[in-house]
Amino acid sequence: MLQVPVVNKSSQVVHVTADLRGGEAFSGPKDLMVGPGQTAVYPLTFRAPWIGDYVGNLDLNFPATGICS
Repeated sequence: MLQVPVVNKSSQVVHVTADLRGGEAFSGPKDLMVGPGQTAVYPLTFRAPWIGDYVGNLDLNFPATGICS
C-alpha cells in the first residue's frame, strides 16, 4: 500500500474526491476529509490479479478550490 499524504493548510475542513483509473489492480477510497491544519493519508493499494504490466492514474480533486492534482 502506498500512503499518499494530503495536506490541508487552511482553517476549514477540505473534502477531497479521488478519480482512480487503472482497472482492477488499483484501489482506494472515493473520497477523503482532511481537517483544518491536518495531514490525511490516501491509501492507494495495488493488487495485480496476474503477473504483467499495469498502469494506473490517480487524480485527487479539491472541489471547493477547483484544484486537481
